Amino acid sequence: MSSKAIDWRNCECGQKRGFTRQDQARKALGQVQAKRTRRADLGGSRRGLKIEHRAYECEAGYFHLTSKNRKEAGNREVTA
Repeated sequence: MSSKAIDWRNCECGQKRGFTRQDQARKALGQVQAKRTRRADLGGSRRGLKIEHRAYECEAGYFHLTSKNRKEAGNREVTA
């Protein structure tokens, strides 16, 4: 199994990875979820594991991944 890296840029809004397109963010989201669950399964437990499950667009026009739900995210526009 091989995975291809998804292009990202440092966003101007902070220290987050910024994806230029929504489909790139969704693909990265799937890769991150798979990686985190694989590592947790190797450790024996998923307890307390923070897994990104949404993508949103920031003011700078980039898409970011977040583990916060819509209520915690506040007024951010959640896209995935």
